Amino acid sequence: MLNIIIMTGGAGSRMGGVEKPLLKICGERILDRIISASLPLGEVTVAATPVRMNTALRALENGARVIVAPGYGYSIDLEYAVSKTGLPALILPGDLPLVTTASLEWTLSLLSTPNKDITTLLVKEGCLPGKRGPLGISLVRGPDWSSYSSVEACPGWDLYDVDTWLDVFRVEERCVE
Repeated sequence: MLNIIIMTGGAGSRMGGVEKPLLKICGERILDRIISASLPLGEVTVAATPVRMNTALRALENGARVIVAPGYGYSIDLEYAVSKTGLPALILPGDLPLVTTASLEWTLSLLSTPNKDITTLLVKEGCLPGKRGPLGISLVRGPDWSSYSSVEACPGWDLYDVDTWLDVFRVEERCVE
């Protein structure tokens, strides 16, 4: 069985400290959409931190499992979450407001090819406005954190993550199209 871990402990510092997973975009909370898109693929766990308990409560309301990571930084929280859920694990950021089950299936097919314990999705330059490099989506298949590879691709808007208020505006424009 696939474990899906939604990482939600970020400070949201580029957006004034807002709890991004709780933002409503296109009429739906980001976290609700991510959980809904993920549930058909496996067991969903939301990794929150002690300062993001509103997100944890919302996750429980949506049928996700919740673990409270230490909050000492992304890598430590990620390792902690994986140790609590098991492998294989699809890692998702908590700021994908347009994600769909189909886009996650597409991502899994891309990340399943390399023969490494961890494979990360990178966005090719010029594919999505303001995005390039790691998207925060990885497939962890084994325990060796040094066995790492990446796959560069051009994902659609359904894998666009919101890091700034400009990103929120860009995504909201998509809602009316």
